[in-house]
Amino acid sequence: MKSKYSIFRPSLISRLSTASCLALPFFCLTAIPAHAVTYFGSLSNFDVVNNSTEPCNGFEIELDGLTSKEITYTFDYQSYGTPRLVDSVDANGKPVVKVRYESKYNPVTHTFLNATPVAPVPTMTTAGHQCTSMPNAKNTSGCEHYGLGIIGNPTKTIYRWLVADPVTPGNLTYQLDSATGLPDTVSIPAPVFVVNAQPAQIPQPPAPVVGALPVAPVAVPPQPVVQVEIEVPEAPEPANYQYGEAMWVKVFTTESPSPRDLQDLVTDNAKVPNDPSEVEVEWQLLQKTIDPKKLAGGRDKLEANLAGQPMAHGNESVTRRYEFYEYAGEFDPENNEVLPVSDSNPVPGDIGNYIGAQMVAMNVFDADSDSKGDVIDNCLLKPNADQRDTDGDSFGNLCDPDLNNDFVVNNSDLNLMKAQFLKKIPNPNSDLDGDGKVNFKDLAILKTFMGKVPGPQAAK
Repeated sequence: MKSKYSIFRPSLISRLSTASCLALPFFCLTAIPAHAVTYFGSLSNFDVVNNSTEPCNGFEIELDGLTSKEITYTFDYQSYGTPRLVDSVDANGKPVVKVRYESKYNPVTHTFLNATPVAPVPTMTTAGHQCTSMPNAKNTSGCEHYGLGIIGNPTKTIYRWLVADPVTPGNLTYQLDSATGLPDTVSIPAPVFVVNAQPAQIPQPPAPVVGALPVAPVAVPPQPVVQVEIEVPEAPEPANYQYGEAMWVKVFTTESPSPRDLQDLVTDNAKVPNDPSEVEVEWQLLQKTIDPKKLAGGRDKLEANLAGQPMAHGNESVTRRYEFYEYAGEFDPENNEVLPVSDSNPVPGDIGNYIGAQMVAMNVFDADSDSKGDVIDNCLLKPNADQRDTDGDSFGNLCDPDLNNDFVVNNSDLNLMKAQFLKKIPNPNSDLDGDGKVNFKDLAILKTFMGKVPGPQAAK
């Protein structure tokens, strides 16, 4: 079954050696239930710098809990071109899809044709969108740009550089961590947005006026409180370590009366907060613990918007920019715990290389003005107050001409619609506009989706 939300996660870079996990609990500072909302950000369209010790010949993105059918697009303008999608299952029988960007191999010279070299020191700073290149072109920057669009939420996301397999020529294998001997991974902390579901507040009725009919009070919906949690991903560490990777994070925040779109989320876009006046969290030190009982001070998680302040009236989106930096201070040699002067007021020597920037945004209101808030709307950008969904896949018919449910609209769907065309009692799935007929109006809707993915955010 399709998930209701198409989630695009853009604009970040990374170099740390640990896994990115999106299976984070939704967090709310109040006792009111929280609901996931539509958001753009945190996985797709990101720059990755190769700060390892050797050139790499590919890159892999592992998405646990998803299949290749739930990947709506891949970004192909980097050294390796179109990636290969590999479906499998984990030890518990759950689906796993791996998106593998791989260099071509010359069996005559026994060499890979493309490589991502080790990045120069100091680490380059990018806007999260600067490492694009033509496929198969020579890379000299040590930086690559990758991107995905997905439907649904992976339970875990892992990024790995790929290198030549010394045992089997022509194969690529995972780069190994020199300390643990385990596959090295790239760490990208992933923000999780929530918005509390406060009930509408009904004010006290006004005082009665002699000779006038009483006026019933009108319920006033409160402004939502948008909250974000970032958790440092898990990482393989030496057996004697109780603490994993450490990093500094700085958070910039802005609100807007307009919704945000995917292309807005790049550093040099004026809609992304960058000004010192927009700093929400000046500095916060993060470090993953292997044993939560032994972590003092709670450094494995950053909860932005700690005050839980509601959005300003009239605003429809919240955009955050995260900057990540290495921790360059002292570590406890026995367990790898950081020994900073302060967790939130670092001295210059504690701040290391810039790791990267990540931009995320959340639209929290009714983008298409159909009285169905974006939290529940099954066709976000095209009015469908009836939320008609005849095939029960959580995509409203008005933005779901994917009649065979293969996550792409193509000639197969066109043929299925033609088979229902002008029938007296057609299959309701082909009746996209809900007028009881399958006719040229439905065909026009399908044509706007040809070659594209269906879904709530695709109905532009």
